[in-house]
Amino acid sequence: MAHEETIAAIATAPGEGGIGVIRLSGPQSLAAVQQISPDFPHNPEPRKAYLRTIQINHNSDLTDQAVLTYFKTPASYTGEDVVEISCHGSPLLLQKLLQELLKIPDVRLARPGEFTRQAFTAGKLDLAQAAAVGNLIAARSEAALRASSRQLSGELSKLIEQLREKVVTIRCLLEASLDFNDEDSVQELDLDQLAEQLREVNAKLTGLIDQGELGELITSGCQLAIVGPPNVGKSSLFNLLLKKDRAIVTAQPGTTRDILREDISLQGIPITLHDTAGIHEAAEEIEAHGVERSEAALETADAAIFLLDSRYPPGQNEQQINQLIQQARTPTVVVLNKIDLEDQISDSTVEKKLARPVDCRISVKQRMGIDKLEKQIVQKLWSGEVTLDNPLVTRAEQIELLKSGRAHLKAALTKLDCQDELTLIAEDLRLCTTEISKIIGEISTEDILDRIFSDFCIGK
Repeated sequence: MAHEETIAAIATAPGEGGIGVIRLSGPQSLAAVQQISPDFPHNPEPRKAYLRTIQINHNSDLTDQAVLTYFKTPASYTGEDVVEISCHGSPLLLQKLLQELLKIPDVRLARPGEFTRQAFTAGKLDLAQAAAVGNLIAARSEAALRASSRQLSGELSKLIEQLREKVVTIRCLLEASLDFNDEDSVQELDLDQLAEQLREVNAKLTGLIDQGELGELITSGCQLAIVGPPNVGKSSLFNLLLKKDRAIVTAQPGTTRDILREDISLQGIPITLHDTAGIHEAAEEIEAHGVERSEAALETADAAIFLLDSRYPPGQNEQQINQLIQQARTPTVVVLNKIDLEDQISDSTVEKKLARPVDCRISVKQRMGIDKLEKQIVQKLWSGEVTLDNPLVTRAEQIELLKSGRAHLKAALTKLDCQDELTLIAEDLRLCTTEISKIIGEISTEDILDRIFSDFCIGK
């Protein structure tokens, strides 16, 4: 449904310098722009850029040179009349210009994702493509960019549509045999053949679900905590994985008092890396707070690196940390550091004390074993191969819809094997297509739409 008013938002808001963009969409977009730029044509040529002076405030004592571009309905991103104002990228200037536009009657600020939601409503994008826009904006790795780009191009939508059509075709055959079972024109159904076709659809749905967990991991990322006793090299490893000196490193134990967080990418998986304070019985109050935060970070992490000194068998501190890991059920890579030094203990000594295997040995100082460590981290997060050969489902709600559709499909297959009534089988197939159709928005509900677009920024 088209807007009765015009919506406006800052599409991009860079730092000082550069270009900032304010986008207006709706029936009053041209009239609104003419109020801040009186010499802008009343009937501008679509997709032509006009260099014009714009008035930043009502008194006209603050102006700017801007490029104005008009996109005529329906050939625009939202399907409505759209005007884009490209001006100098001062955040203050952009805010003042937006405030001036919002003083105009029937102009209001866009809600998060409203431009893309309008594009979906106008049929410019299906729901899977619309979700990909948000993922593309929020992408934190090259793999996330590629996965979102492929989904935006329509690859996932085409695959979902193909599966939906196969199920619909089989359902139609079943219902036709029920409605016209006395007609000579209706051939007798080969139920075994139909069951085989449904199994093929089920296998593809299962593949999408399994790979969807990778898609969600690539787009949402994960939290990885480096934990261990004091002075085992946690901050040094943190800096090495970041490839920059972010954490302070000294020989004195207990240097880290608070959690440091930085983003990295391993094999396309975006990871927020947490450098935590050494977990031990702290004597000082401020150090004790740091230890408490380390324990809290471990509980909420998706995975952990348990870093130990390869020269000493695990003691009370290490066993306390191991117990915390067990309680949190956090997937953990056990790593022995400082292998460049003498008097190394065996892996079996550590495994006997902690009842968990050693995953790798490293030397942060000599940069030894780091490639293997990175592979071990990825394996803890994703057991399969990180590949983008096929279009990926990238959002949790899409995965849930696929699982729901597959459940109805499996119910239909069970009834086929038991030779139940065709009416019941056809109903299961109808429910299956209803669920997977929600992914591309052919059947949409408000709660699904709200979940998709609420994550978007204001300007999109």
